[in-house]
Amino acid sequence: MIQAYRISLIILTHKKYLVVCWCDSIYVQHNSIKNLSSAGGIQGTPADACIDILHANKIHPIFKWVDDFVIFHSPSLLCLPDAVFYVTDPLGIPWHPVSKKGQDFGMTFKYLGLIWYLTAQMVSLPIDKCNHSLLKLTTFTSRECMSQNDCTSLLSTLQHVCFIYQDTCSSLPALSQFLAKFPNNYILLHHGPHTVLDDLEIWWQCLLCQTMTHSLMPRSHFDPNLHVDVSSSYGVRFAIETDKQAGN
Repeated sequence: MIQAYRISLIILTHKKYLVVCWCDSIYVQHNSIKNLSSAGGIQGTPADACIDILHANKIHPIFKWVDDFVIFHSPSLLCLPDAVFYVTDPLGIPWHPVSKKGQDFGMTFKYLGLIWYLTAQMVSLPIDKCNHSLLKLTTFTSRECMSQNDCTSLLSTLQHVCFIYQDTCSSLPALSQFLAKFPNNYILLHHGPHTVLDDLEIWWQCLLCQTMTHSLMPRSHFDPNLHVDVSSSYGVRFAIETDKQAGN
């Protein structure tokens, strides 16, 4: 398979008739290659086993998402790439060449589509990812009518990006509500509401700022000692420490 995940547009009762093409042969979904059947976790489960094996060989800490691994190296926890390959090569565990996908140990690395800065303790969006998001957003707003797939694709991208551009989170509900107008209909088209287009304009302006970063430091606690009284007959009263303000 070229992609790890694919969507098959079938109803549940037709699932048992789904077929798979492999090595010029056709297999029924419930009787696939060597009497196996499709199942979830086909990448995550072997990856979990790989992490357990590396932990047993004192190679840790390790984080992974499906089959993407991040292995940490520090002066107190010495770990070299050759040590990992020494454990996994006899097991036949494949790895992409570092030059193609991945990098050597460093204080800055790309993971889950974001750039992580360990020294500065912050994260940012790669330029290519930001440009891709802008292109998808521009393509969406230029269409007179949108499909369910268009909305789903854009929403998933913006949900990922809002980890960096957190001030734009309030501009996502309109797109989510618009997506609800497509009840299991992948062909139906709808005109984009003005509320959606107005919110996407905010996203477009934010994505033009490609130097945005998000701190990973814990937020400091601040208590403004603010009290609100809505029981008065003349309006709302605010009290910050000893200063009191009233308004309608």
